[in-house]
Amino acid sequence: MFNGTEYKLPINDVAGLNNSLHGLLWNRAMHVVAATGGEDKGSVTLRYDFNGSDTGYPFLLRVDITYTLAAGEFALTVEASNLDPDGWPLPFYNGWHPYFLCAASKAVVTLDPCTDWLFVEVGEGKQYPPPRYSNMVPTGQTTPYTRFNGTLPVGGNATNPTYFDTEVKATRACAGKDGYTTKLYDPTSGDTLALTHTAPYRYLQVWTGAMSTFGVDAVVLEPLGAMSDGFNNHDGLHIISPGETFTGTYTVSLE
Repeated sequence: MFNGTEYKLPINDVAGLNNSLHGLLWNRAMHVVAATGGEDKGSVTLRYDFNGSDTGYPFLLRVDITYTLAAGEFALTVEASNLDPDGWPLPFYNGWHPYFLCAASKAVVTLDPCTDWLFVEVGEGKQYPPPRYSNMVPTGQTTPYTRFNGTLPVGGNATNPTYFDTEVKATRACAGKDGYTTKLYDPTSGDTLALTHTAPYRYLQVWTGAMSTFGVDAVVLEPLGAMSDGFNNHDGLHIISPGETFTGTYTVSLE
């Protein structure tokens, strides 16, 4: 529901659940609007314009996504602009699915200690497939969460890491910094990766099912611009007025 109107998004959850899990951009062809390169840095900006023809999202939205790779750092920035000439606002949020190759069962995830974190409860039931046992839709309830505090590995074993599909929410902004830094330590390689997501991305999904689903040994850390199902629960949902642009960035670096 938005401004008193009900919209129905397409069901596109590849797991077979009755969800619009992947949003509206995941399978669209974007076009290049800028590209630069050099010996130590490269960047490309892709664009997609929503023209109002989407039944579930009939808004005039422009999305520019810029990928930048430099020595020791990767950055992704999204800019979302409302192009409606008639002055109507639009709802917006987005998320990413960065996969980080590592020994998942031994990996240690540390949420930014600059804030407290809340666990986002989701609907559960025996009708949903294991290991999720969930419809992946937030109930609206949250509880304090301290599991990913840097003291315990993911757990399980190399062929079957402990399964997490966990969404958390930062309770406040961090003093003196624009955003939150999630760290991933892989004792096998000795590497510590730092994922920094700017302040609009106060939600994070931690998924460890890459091995069981795709045979890929990885931990997935997903910055989110609002709570899952944000178009319905409006928790963190961004409202963009005409002429305004929402900007959010995440960066990845090795420490």
